[in-house]
Amino acid sequence: MDDTALTTLLSHAVLAFAIEFDNEFEQEMRKTYARPFGVSIVMWSNFMRFVGETGTPIAEIVEASCIPKEAVVSVVGGTERWGYVTVDHDPKAGAPLRRSGFGSGRGVKLDTVLYPSMTGKLAIDRWEPLVAEIERRWRERFGGKEVDALRDALGAVDVDAPLPHFLPS
Repeated sequence: MDDTALTTLLSHAVLAFAIEFDNEFEQEMRKTYARPFGVSIVMWSNFMRFVGETGTPIAEIVEASCIPKEAVVSVVGGTERWGYVTVDHDPKAGAPLRRSGFGSGRGVKLDTVLYPSMTGKLAIDRWEPLVAEIERRWRERFGGKEVDALRDALGAVDVDAPLPHFLPS
């Protein structure tokens, strides 16, 4: 199999996994009071999974995600607007005041601290087990040997630079 054919097949598998992951996440969020908005495995893999309950500085998210600061900051605005994070305000301290630059990346610096909101915590609790659940389904559906071969093929991709945990948005 040539590299182009393998790349195409691996791309199909990644896309199918993302669609199943995102659909399941939306189903799980519908069981809560929160609206899932247009979030996806990309937001989970490259951003929200690094937002700790006790607060996480932007610098730590940039380092852990391998996403440039400018891209992380652009995600901050959307996730703040959609109610997944609060910026420089611990939700346990009560209702936040709207910060200058609310819903945008304005004023967000490397030492800015993000906290998951109540909706963010609901989303994190639903996202976290989904990778293992979808992989379990694929093992059942396609067979363990095939899933292991796919995992090996994806792991064999050799790149000299640090990569995001999922395709960047």
